[in-house]
Amino acid sequence: MIIENIQKKLWLLAPNELEVRDVSSQHAGHAGYKPGQITHVVVRMVCHCFCKQDTRANHHLIYQLLADEIKQLHSIQLILQKPADC
Repeated sequence: MIIENIQKKLWLLAPNELEVRDVSSQHAGHAGYKPGQITHVVVRMVCHCFCKQDTRANHHLIYQLLADEIKQLHSIQLILQKPADC
């Protein structure tokens, strides 16, 4: 459900590409890992909305948009990219 919620919110920004992956199983035995739960997520997104801002501002935008979902996670990795035609 959390993956779907993240995707739904990020699609509001009209990305060119969006990938949201649960990588929790890669962190088994590490801090924050809870068997059977989504604790670690990777988001890769290419979007024109990133063209006018710097990296820090782009990350801040996503953190604000996903504030409720981030509270449920141990870790989220953001890979935010500008399209080639920016």
